[in-house]
Amino acid sequence: MRKSIKRLLKKLLGLVGWRRTPWDGTHQGSFKRNKERIFAGDIPERYKELSSLIPGNRILDVGSADGTLALHLSATREHVYGVEQSLPRYQTATALQKTWSDRTGGYRNCTFLNASLLDKPELFEDVDTVTFIRVIYHLGEHADGIMRKIREKQNIRNVVLCGNRSKEMRLQNGENFKQLGDYARLATEEGMVHLLKHYGFWVDPPIRLESTGDCLVIGHRPY
Repeated sequence: MRKSIKRLLKKLLGLVGWRRTPWDGTHQGSFKRNKERIFAGDIPERYKELSSLIPGNRILDVGSADGTLALHLSATREHVYGVEQSLPRYQTATALQKTWSDRTGGYRNCTFLNASLLDKPELFEDVDTVTFIRVIYHLGEHADGIMRKIREKQNIRNVVLCGNRSKEMRLQNGENFKQLGDYARLATEEGMVHLLKHYGFWVDPPIRLESTGDCLVIGHRPY
């Protein structure tokens, strides 16, 4: 049954003109397959594309995983904070930072924390942009609480949400995600746009990433 679903998804993805790149797949799966290349400084195309689209100068990257995006962003921003709950992923990020920094002398304006954002609300005080790259739908009932806190902070001018193309298409085909429940909708363009507008952000036209097919939605504070 699962193989049949996978074959059907591949056909559907082909119909909409989306092809997997060598860097595509799950974020962690892609990192594991290409770990040596990334540590050597060969940055996946999706992170380059994301970095070119994310606004702001002081950024909080929620669910920063292996740290590749946060570090790449920090090359052109004042400061980037990466928050990651998983200890192994946090350790990978700090190891990657040390490797890149030792080789180039840069990337020192990136700070990684092994913590839950719920336990570190002070991080909202020092940034102008918050990113949730393939993360917001995993927050479940906490997503609304976090968005309320962001709305309260006048210094936060931008919120960046990135969905998940695979989950989006599976939802369109009637699949249920028991662990995510109704919050699975936040993996879709419609769900992300609705969330940002609900909390009073002006929303740019959604962008479909060329590198992954994921939808990127950017909200701005209206005043």
